[in-house]
Amino acid sequence: MRLLTVVTIGFGISLWVTAVLAEPFPLTPGYYAVTAKYSTSNGQESRDRCVTPDHVASPEAVLNYAFAKKVMPLPGHTIKNYLLQGEKLSYEVETPSSLIHVEGTVSATEFSVVRSNTSKSGKTLPVPITLTLTGKRTGNCKGK
Repeated sequence: MRLLTVVTIGFGISLWVTAVLAEPFPLTPGYYAVTAKYSTSNGQESRDRCVTPDHVASPEAVLNYAFAKKVMPLPGHTIKNYLLQGEKLSYEVETPSSLIHVEGTVSATEFSVVRSNTSKSGKTLPVPITLTLTGKRTGNCKGK
């Protein structure tokens, strides 16, 4: 019984330390010029967006191709293994059909991440699909 208590306390302390050491997402709200490029194409496209304080509270709301003006979590999407150390960021997004690994850098005014998608069905895709998103703050959002 003592061993279980010690293990439980140790595990609880390690979770608390992890939570305390976690850095807040440093991106400053504002208007961002964003480019998106898929590994399967030669071109890139502009995906500019107004990032609000609500977006910054959930990094996946910003670092996603399907950006929405209003932050709404996608059903069945869970963020796992979130890690931010200095400007280096990594986490996974588990969806009903895939696991998306997100890795890159983020500062107060810029971000650059690569999103790699892996199928949960075990089937390999003919071409690995990755999406690179880069963004730079260009000013305040219009009307703000």
